[in-house]
Amino acid sequence: MSIALFWYLTLHCLEWGIVRVPHDVSAVVRDTQWMLLGAWYAAIALLVLTRFWPYWGGLL
Repeated sequence: MSIALFWYLTLHCLEWGIVRVPHDVSAVVRDTQWMLLGAWYAAIALLVLTRFWPYWGGLL
């Protein structure tokens, strides 16, 4: 939940101009917010999988 909260707080700051970025960057981030959040969670899941793969492989 912390990742999603951080992500949406960052989006809020981008939309209100608290964090200044070019308009094009802000538009791309806003349009792809679900994909970027999903990619962030997927990257963490892949890191966990690769770290513990030998353990889970030994259970079979």
